[in-house]
Amino acid sequence: MSQLSTSTTTEKDPIRIVKEINDQLEIIPNYLTKQNIAFKKLIYQALSSITTTT
Repeated sequence: MSQLSTSTTTEKDPIRIVKEINDQLEIIPNYLTKQNIAFKKLIYQALSSITTTT
């Protein structure tokens, strides 16, 4: 069984991380972000928690 691991070599600016997340959200299909209210709320909650901890 393989394990997934991550490591960071440099710390990124939190604002830059949020921008990258927003950029990736633009790629998510329309039906997930605009028509699925639960998914949209989940994304906004995640982004809110990231921006409040910076």
